[in-house]
Amino acid sequence: MWRQSVTDRYPIYKIEARWQHVLPDGRVNDGTVWYDMNRDPEEIKAEILEVWWPKYSSKFIDPSDFEFTVTLSHHELWCPGWFSHWTFDVGWSDEDYVSSFASYVDRMLQSELKGILMGADEMGRWCNHEGRQPPCRCETCTKQGVVRIEH
Repeated sequence: MWRQSVTDRYPIYKIEARWQHVLPDGRVNDGTVWYDMNRDPEEIKAEILEVWWPKYSSKFIDPSDFEFTVTLSHHELWCPGWFSHWTFDVGWSDEDYVSSFASYVDRMLQSELKGILMGADEMGRWCNHEGRQPPCRCETCTKQGVVRIEH
């Protein structure tokens, strides 16, 4: 049976990126925010500079003034994504992951971080990537060593 302890919680890093680029009607400021879990912040920074930004910025006209921050947000078992959350596959049953996620949602609702839930507070929205019972254990998730709950 699933039991969570303090040692099960991983560091969650918030990545905030800002830049400018040209649109047909002039220059605009733009940006994005995402989270990553249990990685060295220096590794995250290197990946952003060497992989993410060159690929992401290629779709913009004249991107400039790129800056970003990587800061420790909190420690948790589940990492927020875009209308989804993921955690490492440590061999639990589907029921254990769902129970763990329900506990996570309850904790976030009681915290200043409830904004990262993106609809996860509505249990009826929980599914895998095919809209079926959570968690997702598709080929991509399995290769990444994670399970995901979409919402």
